[in-house]
Amino acid sequence: MKKICLSFILTVTVITCCAQSLTIHANITGFKDSTQVILYESATQSNIDSTVIVNNKFSFKHKVTTEPANYWLEVRADGKLYYTIVMVGNDDVTLSGDKNDMPWNMKVKGPESERVFQLLYNDKLQVLHVQRDTLVMQAMSMHGDSAQIKSRLIWNKIKKIDSADRVLRNQFIHNHLNSYLALDELFYQKAMYTTDSLQHMYNSLLPKYKNSSYGKRIGVYLKVGDELKEGDNFVDFSGFDKNGKLHKVSEIKGRYVLLDFSGTYCGPCVMSVKDMRNLNKKYVDNLSIITVSQDVSKAMWMEGVNRDKPEWLSLWDGKGITGETSMKYGVMGIPDFCLIDPQGKIIARITGYSDGYLEKRISEILDKHPLP
Repeated sequence: MKKICLSFILTVTVITCCAQSLTIHANITGFKDSTQVILYESATQSNIDSTVIVNNKFSFKHKVTTEPANYWLEVRADGKLYYTIVMVGNDDVTLSGDKNDMPWNMKVKGPESERVFQLLYNDKLQVLHVQRDTLVMQAMSMHGDSAQIKSRLIWNKIKKIDSADRVLRNQFIHNHLNSYLALDELFYQKAMYTTDSLQHMYNSLLPKYKNSSYGKRIGVYLKVGDELKEGDNFVDFSGFDKNGKLHKVSEIKGRYVLLDFSGTYCGPCVMSVKDMRNLNKKYVDNLSIITVSQDVSKAMWMEGVNRDKPEWLSLWDGKGITGETSMKYGVMGIPDFCLIDPQGKIIARITGYSDGYLEKRISEILDKHPLP
């Protein structure tokens, strides 16, 4: 079972439009003074600001230069996970409540976009999330000989909750298609729709939403076709190395290729470098590693290159996780690894990182099928 390391605790989805200053005010009881809060931007996968809680209050002000954008507020407190979700437009958003009200009972005041957000996160969906969170905690706390059986029963209940959750989200998508939030949901629920249905929905979008980043990534998904899976032949792509030279995956002949889709400030991605360094030394004659940066910012990508000093190729195209390459390879989260054999067939996919697992899994495959 993979162990996924999560550094965030309080999650906020903030949607902003045009070039504005995003302002978040919070009055949340229950946290100690000087508890740190970090503002994280998911588009660039970076921490963009931080502050501390004083007398239950904290605030952020950040200049927004894009339309809709997702931000996370990250807090570490008492070794527990606290999170809440809000949506804000070109106005201030205010959160109030106690830490124990998170995630679903916080009071939120904001602009019109918050009303749309509440249409999705209504009482029915909130009840499902509370039930799911409770069951997950129960499953994680299981110990003893009967833990595996009891845990399996709990996860079967969670699957039923997830199915009901998808039904509610898809109802929202159909009823509010021309909204940023519905397009965001549609992207993550896209596997539930046929290509024809997605194309019809995309064609029916108003220009404002079709031309948004949310609309464009659905357009890219439709353009690239079915995502690659194990057993498929790889699809060639190109990117620039740190010296500005353009490379293609197809340039590598007669070797295994490990694609590493990762980002500079993704914690699990940074931890996986150790495994890749070991693999690179162990299979120097058989394996070529290519890091495919999901950073949109070139400067951010170069920060990672200079920090990690990879002894393998690191490529950047500036399109990030919603670009054609990542879409075709089905990258939904990072790190994501794809092993290609010398004949060009995808023979393994590994998503996420746990200590030593990447090295172990790739070694098993290469040791079992060594090159002549």
